[in-house]
Amino acid sequence: MQSKLKSLLVALAIMILPSSLQAADFTLNAVHKDIEVDYPSVPHMPAETLLQAIQKNKAQDFLIFDVREKREFEVSHLKGAHHLSPSTWASQFMKKYGQRIKGKRVVFYCSVGVRSSKMARYLQQDLHKAGATSVDNLTKGLFGWSNNKYPMVNKKGPTPFIHPYDSHWGKLLQSKENWRY
Repeated sequence: MQSKLKSLLVALAIMILPSSLQAADFTLNAVHKDIEVDYPSVPHMPAETLLQAIQKNKAQDFLIFDVREKREFEVSHLKGAHHLSPSTWASQFMKKYGQRIKGKRVVFYCSVGVRSSKMARYLQQDLHKAGATSVDNLTKGLFGWSNNKYPMVNKKGPTPFIHPYDSHWGKLLQSKENWRY
């Protein structure tokens, strides 16, 4: 009886998990689809769009924010990105960056897009009032960026390394050899 009950509970748990968290469908694409459903008011910028802007020296048109913990940011981040703690208050953010928003495309990213989509939604209204031309989440976050082998930096310069967040989420990275904590 106990094994049947345990099997039933496991089956029920799998049924109520978002598809991206089920083992068979735990992919960066599936996670991103769930993020789009969970944060419908947040536009998602493809990594290629941001990369092209950076390569064409249009980075000045953007304000880029890395919404991960400091230790993750220190391993690697996008060139020119500002670190933003996931627990930042809107008033703190606007006090520090509010004067720089007008006419800019504001892009948030984290590992896969959950924390950054949450931050983008949280700050969206304030950013638009301050004159942001758009407020976006980077599609598939830094993991997608890294999987495409797009350039990342740390305080020493260019780096291939990336913080995997943890071993579960790290499965979404193509190269475990580049994991660094």
